[in-house]
Amino acid sequence: MTAEARKRALVTGAAMGIGRAVAEKLASQGAALVRLDRAKEQLAEVEDSLRSAGADARSLVGSTADAGVCAKAVGIAESASAASTCSPTMQASSVMERSRRPARRFGTRL
Repeated sequence: MTAEARKRALVTGAAMGIGRAVAEKLASQGAALVRLDRAKEQLAEVEDSLRSAGADARSLVGSTADAGVCAKAVGIAESASAASTCSPTMQASSVMERSRRPARRFGTRL
């Protein structure tokens, strides 16, 4: 895949389950990955596996409920090399929108 055509993906919940499977599939297709999850050990394990397979994978430990973490994840994804962004659990546009407003949990401002 050429650098111009290379895709980038921001995958939330990427340490296990569906998020991990999506990250692995996108990596196998040559996408540059930014993976976000709260499970630090599992995230590191998956990153090692992806990198040993030659994937361009970056990880960030945190929650999508944290606006600062979301902004950082989007920034990393934007600096990765390419064209489109996706997530199995949350669209990147939703993450970007969250990064512009205070986080809320159960109707209470955090």
